[in-house]
Amino acid sequence: MADNKFNAIDYTKMFGEFKMPAMAMPTVDMEAMMGTARRNYEAVAQANKLMAEGFQALAKRQAEVARTSFEEAWKATQEVMNAGSVEAKTEKQAEVMKAAVEKAVSNVRELSELAQKSQGEAFDVLNKRFIESVDEVKVLTAAK
Repeated sequence: MADNKFNAIDYTKMFGEFKMPAMAMPTVDMEAMMGTARRNYEAVAQANKLMAEGFQALAKRQAEVARTSFEEAWKATQEVMNAGSVEAKTEKQAEVMKAAVEKAVSNVRELSELAQKSQGEAFDVLNKRFIESVDEVKVLTAAK
């Protein structure tokens, strides 16, 4: 085996002599840190509650929209069937379809806004707490 200067270096000795510079470690108020952590968990719990409430409201509204849509579709079908001539039925069907599409777009927009509002409220809680938490940690870890 060839003599390898790399293997000849005594790393144990080299690193054993290495000294880290002394650093002033700040004293940390552990009770205050635990308070920060508790407030963080409370914010997460509040955000989860807001999301759950939002999902419940969204599901309730979706059920209402579905029920109303089925009722309106049934009524529209009856109107088309009772329109009389083929031409009148075709005209009524086009009218009903246009109204149905407009209503569907409106419903989708409403449901989307409801979901966005719910998510936004939860995000705002978490974002506010994150900013507060960072400020608290800065104060707690500042050199005294």
